[in-house]
Amino acid sequence: MTLLGRAHEELFWHPADGSLGSVSLGAIARPSEVLACAPSPDRASAHFEGNRSVIVADAATEIAGRTMHLSVKGVGAAAPMYGAHPFRQGVGGQGTRRITRESWMGEAPFGGQGEAGALAALALSQRTDGLVLSGLHLCPTIAVTVVPESLVDPALHYRRYEGRVVQEQRLVPSDVRLFAGSERTLGLHADEVLRGFGVATVDALESFLERLLRTATALLTMFARTLRPSEHGPVGLDLDDVWLDKDAVIAPDGALFFVDLEALEWAPAWPSVEARVRRQIGRNAYELFYALDVLLDVRERWRERRPSAAERRAVLGALLPMALEGDPFVRAEPAHGLREGGWDLVVVADGREVAVPFFEHA
Repeated sequence: MTLLGRAHEELFWHPADGSLGSVSLGAIARPSEVLACAPSPDRASAHFEGNRSVIVADAATEIAGRTMHLSVKGVGAAAPMYGAHPFRQGVGGQGTRRITRESWMGEAPFGGQGEAGALAALALSQRTDGLVLSGLHLCPTIAVTVVPESLVDPALHYRRYEGRVVQEQRLVPSDVRLFAGSERTLGLHADEVLRGFGVATVDALESFLERLLRTATALLTMFARTLRPSEHGPVGLDLDDVWLDKDAVIAPDGALFFVDLEALEWAPAWPSVEARVRRQIGRNAYELFYALDVLLDVRERWRERRPSAAERRAVLGALLPMALEGDPFVRAEPAHGLREGGWDLVVVADGREVAVPFFEHA
């Protein structure tokens, strides 16, 4: 798989100050074995991935037929937190990455990773069956290590992060996010991304679209898929303070993987299970439809046609039931009455079915 990030930067490995836990994803995916693939024991060539993460392209493993690359979160910020151009300065030169004790959103040290978030990601990864949890494609965290205090810059602007500074090691299928958080995104660089993924024909593009529909719809219905009892009533995972445009990466075959697991929260079924299901789809469907619209535009250019918006929806209407076939949590059904010609998602949640309008016919 070709990584599509910016030019390499060279990072140095340092001995960790201890481990807070790890996840074994079968015999070939233990953290030590993934890291052993790195070409040098003390340094690695890495790809820029957001402000505080990199992908080590040469450290990879095969899981369920997929090549998964090592992503390290908390390697130091590539841009300053304050100043004339916060978050805008790219990586350049030596010593530009810094981990400081300045508090970032109350959750982490700027440039590093916070202990609570990393352990939450690790705990969720322990629930997965390899890369999948109830049909959700997730980028598992495989290890959390403690950063030596000697590598943390004590400089402080205003607010101090208290607690251990850690790094989170996780596995990702690519460095391509939908619209933000990577150097090349599906939304802004569709042709380049598809070319890098080897998608070169209309048939291949339609397969890519179908897989994106299936895996993204799973993410839109994650609350129903992960419902479980708790002492305060049923809870399920929710995309509460995160978005698919920047917190998910797309695999070469079109599968959408959620990557920032720390941000998924166990939410109560309040005011009801049905309300949560409807909210989750309503809140995040736009990001999926924007991605689909970009890909449908590519499909039309390749076919040298300019169909109407209704014809675009007809293409999705043909792909949607095939994409969701066999999914035990959601199916597609044609809408009736005033919405005849449109499509609904029927979500199975807590033993009940919730029909949610998905898209229209006109």
